[in-house]
Amino acid sequence: MSQTVSVSASSPSATLVQTLMCRVFEAMYFYSPQYCGSGRLEQPVTGASVAFAGSVSGELRVAANIRLVRQLTADFLGIDAAEVSEAHLDATVRELANVACCSMVSACMPGEDFHFSVPRGIEDGDLQQNLTHCFSGDQGTPQVGLDFRLIHPS
Repeated sequence: MSQTVSVSASSPSATLVQTLMCRVFEAMYFYSPQYCGSGRLEQPVTGASVAFAGSVSGELRVAANIRLVRQLTADFLGIDAAEVSEAHLDATVRELANVACCSMVSACMPGEDFHFSVPRGIEDGDLQQNLTHCFSGDQGTPQVGLDFRLIHPS
């Protein structure tokens, strides 16, 4: 089943983000979050970003509550949450950013060629901002969020 996607000049629609990210969460982590719009995440958080370049350039930034990332990592690796290391947490959030960015870019601009950066960590100060698209778990508090920015060539 294909879906026609409309992309604004700066960001994909909330419906598209919700659909794509719920698929990513369910396929990778067996996690079924609820979309809750923009907001600030429950602290403490960790994050990563991926830049892309092609007919348009941009960046996807992902941030998530560390407790959630620990549980997602444990579920993904099939280990106890107590066994999850800091390196595991970092790798999980970077891979989430990587898969989310590729999914968004592919859905927004199918058939286009893009180059993607290696995912990089986000500094703590940059993790305190509101995020455009947030998702919550059972508690209803935003646990993971992302910003997707397109930069059109002038």
